[in-house]
Amino acid sequence: MSLVLAGGALWFAKRSVEEAAETAEAAQKTADLAAETAERQRREHEAFLDLQNRRPELEPLLEVASLETLENGKTVAIIDWGALNTGTKTADQAIMVLLVGKSVKIERCGADGANRQAVEPILQDHIVSVNDQSLAAHSWNEDSDLRPNVKDIRTAALTFEEPGTYEVRVLIQHPEIENGSVTKSEFLLIPKKART
Repeated sequence: MSLVLAGGALWFAKRSVEEAAETAEAAQKTADLAAETAERQRREHEAFLDLQNRRPELEPLLEVASLETLENGKTVAIIDWGALNTGTKTADQAIMVLLVGKSVKIERCGADGANRQAVEPILQDHIVSVNDQSLAAHSWNEDSDLRPNVKDIRTAALTFEEPGTYEVRVLIQHPEIENGSVTKSEFLLIPKKART
């Protein structure tokens, strides 16, 4: 009888060892799965934070391509203006504004100054400097989706009736940039017509 009891105890012991091994294997699989889940969640959280930290960084661009005094005494400046997004996120519906004094005629044109088309200027609350005086401005406004590391350039022909010093300003507005806007100004010296 003790032999039967010993055999039974041996069978229970062997069965307990097998169940313990199965339990240990299941526990290891659970631990591995938990580690994989934790790693996936960490990567998803990092991606979420990266997305949250992405911002557009907008830089206004303004360059005078040419300045020409016409026979009628008016001066025409061909300028390239716009913005560059140096950030990591597209600035959807950014507003690019070219501001000049109300006496300055604004036309859109090709890079060489040809194919001019009238721009319906918008009266602005902004003021610009004309001959050291602060005067009301009008503008050419453009909406743009400024993608990262891409320039968006427009070309304008500005016609000045009188000689003097005129401020030309580019204003870029977007709610995700610091202070909501950035500007860049250039002062153009429009000479008097040479007497012949």
